[in-house]
Amino acid sequence: MASLSGSYVSVPVEIDGSSARIDVTGLATGLYIARVATANGVESVKIIKK
Repeated sequence: MASLSGSYVSVPVEIDGSSARIDVTGLATGLYIARVATANGVESVKIIKK
């Protein structure tokens, strides 16, 4: 995951079958971009931490 300032952050990810949970509790408030790779390709997902 990367913040909008361009710095990369490491977060715990829990994968359960076809779903995944990203633990953002340790991140500062802000907007982040996560790149998610699946069998269908790679997608960028916007995450807003309030």
